[in-house]
Amino acid sequence: AIPRSKLIQNRVAVPPSARNTWLSISREALVHNVRVLRAQLPAPQHTQVVGIVKGNAYGHGAVEVSRVLLASGLVTRLGVATVGEARELREATHRTYTPPNVHKIDVERDVELGKVPIHLLGSLSACEAVECARYDLMPTLSTREAASAFAMAKPGGVVHIKVDSGMHRVGVAPSELVDYVSFVQDTLGLQVEGLCTHFASADDDTQSAQAQQQIFDKAVAKVRATRPAGWKPMLHTSNSCALLTGVGSHLDLVRPGISLYGLVPPGGSTDDRDQQHSRHNHNHSHGSLKPVLRWRARASLLKQVPPGQAIGYGRTYRTPVDGEGEWIATLPLGYADGFSRALSNRGFVRLTRAHNTNHNSSTTQQQQQHEYCKVVGRVSMDQITVRVDRPIDILNDVFEIVTDDFDPLTSLTGRAAQLHTINYELATSLAARLPRYYH
Repeated sequence: AIPRSKLIQNRVAVPPSARNTWLSISREALVHNVRVLRAQLPAPQHTQVVGIVKGNAYGHGAVEVSRVLLASGLVTRLGVATVGEARELREATHRTYTPPNVHKIDVERDVELGKVPIHLLGSLSACEAVECARYDLMPTLSTREAASAFAMAKPGGVVHIKVDSGMHRVGVAPSELVDYVSFVQDTLGLQVEGLCTHFASADDDTQSAQAQQQIFDKAVAKVRATRPAGWKPMLHTSNSCALLTGVGSHLDLVRPGISLYGLVPPGGSTDDRDQQHSRHNHNHSHGSLKPVLRWRARASLLKQVPPGQAIGYGRTYRTPVDGEGEWIATLPLGYADGFSRALSNRGFVRLTRAHNTNHNSSTTQQQQQHEYCKVVGRVSMDQITVRVDRPIDILNDVFEIVTDDFDPLTSLTGRAAQLHTINYELATSLAARLPRYYH
């Protein structure tokens, strides 16, 4: 057996794992991002933060992320997209609970996920009403059918109502809001705790978001004029982009999602000037946000492939016919883990080499060297092959599949721009089978 000390003698954290690839998730960076976001609020003592943990916390692991957020004391509610996501949180009621492929961390204080308020975002469907009631969720309503079903499943239950202020996806039309609130609260007897809306383009069109906010404000004012004195529902409109630009951040709740994880919303990731800056400064903070996640791997095989040989499915890459061939490292991950097949023959990973710099000292010092390695051949389901310029230490050299910065080639934000998509998609594509380590 290889001694554990041999496997981690470099300065790159290499946790014990049944797989040679893993995600490292920084608890410190996560809490830092919440503090950055709360600092944007004009009245932080008045506004509560709803931590959005849908999509497995944007690929970061919903249960452990939720515990960290709540333990920080800076987040008081959670938001999910499906009943199944909420069920996972409710069933993780004990601190000893550890989901598969997740290695638990200690938190500063006990967190009871069985009791925390959980918002079911989107728009409740009637078929979800019973499960929504069972797991004590606060549904978002926009249809009479769903409202009636939830009232039967949980008489007097707490709900939020979504207003369609211009996205035209879900929500009650502003002209129908007075009647709908009356139906939900007076006819069905449900408790309308809040009213909300969602912005269509807060990431790249602040004026559009402000216009939607005004539509929402007018609709709310009309409803209040018809309700008994003292009726004051919680209001919330602000997602990550809106919070960072100050639209709706003065209301009772804000709903940051992608920004919790230090990822730049689309408007920040597609700006040419931003990308040019990132090429020179991979640690550019984009408003002090810190990416929370790193994806790493060690090679499962290294070989020198002779000249003129094809690599991978479809033989889409061949080593040059001239020369001595190429050193090719095989990494144990693929598109089933969330490494896009579109990166075949065009993507890059970053190799971290660890070299001793003081051979005479009793304490071995290490100097890390980074180099980009191109993906050659097709990305397959479970493996990729990358070209290295010289042999590697297969036990100690670590490949960074996703870097926790804004590198245009290897970060989630930079790679999303390369693939003409958004970092939301890449983050939420990170498979559940990837081991996740929290530190």
